[in-house]
Amino acid sequence: MTGAKYDGIRQLHDSIVNLLSRWLKRARVPHKGGAWGNPQTCKDTFSEQINRLSDNDSDDDRWRQGIIPDLIVDAHSLEHVEDGARARFGDATTLGDVKTLAPGQTYSESPSTDFGASVQKRADKVHEDYHKAAKKLDAKLGTPAGVTGPVEAEMNTYNSGRVSGLAVGAFGEVSSQIRDLADLVACELSAEYLAFFDIAKKESKGIFTQRIRRSLGLAVHRGWAKLLLDRCRDLVEDPRQPRTHAHETDEDDAEAHEYFHFHQTRGRGGHYRTRQD
Repeated sequence: MTGAKYDGIRQLHDSIVNLLSRWLKRARVPHKGGAWGNPQTCKDTFSEQINRLSDNDSDDDRWRQGIIPDLIVDAHSLEHVEDGARARFGDATTLGDVKTLAPGQTYSESPSTDFGASVQKRADKVHEDYHKAAKKLDAKLGTPAGVTGPVEAEMNTYNSGRVSGLAVGAFGEVSSQIRDLADLVACELSAEYLAFFDIAKKESKGIFTQRIRRSLGLAVHRGWAKLLLDRCRDLVEDPRQPRTHAHETDEDDAEAHEYFHFHQTRGRGGHYRTRQD
């Protein structure tokens, strides 16, 4: 945006990527991308296939950027995935791309009145966009029309070519792909939890599902609020006004807070029982 000094959309995008990476790390889900991924970037995913393209061609660079995923989730070794998460991520390695949808024309054009329909539409488009970019790059590499080239062939090795759009909207809504990813994390965390605490499996999973959704919803709302405040200072108010800053949460304090609220208390005056072996 003209006059805006900081890439607020990119900062919001990166904060969502890092939050998802943090939850995957906590659930011991192998993944690439994000602050807790190994490695923290997925930029070399298709480098072997496209390294023959010119670095000075802006068109090539545009399509190359179009197939750099934000996260690559490896669910091969996971034993507790259920329902929608299993259908989308189970026993496969999946490419994921985070998208942020700002308020505007996309919302007004959506024919559906269902909550989150515009965000879901944007998320579903990610799969199509990735394969379109792969075909464009394959054509640049000399692949005839109608033939699967090396870039698309490599893409198809990830969950049979299914690319998950991890979209968040301007009003805290998220795509079904993010809900499935949250379900995957909740299943793994719940299984670890049940090894030590004697509660129902459904209740344990619900604890972590609530926690993940709450942290994601808060991050989305705070991210958009920060973006709007910064844009207001850049474009409306005196630019010398102090800007908003991200504050890192101390990991030990966060763990202690969650332990107290979810491990120590249960209902009115109740408590969880430690599983006896």
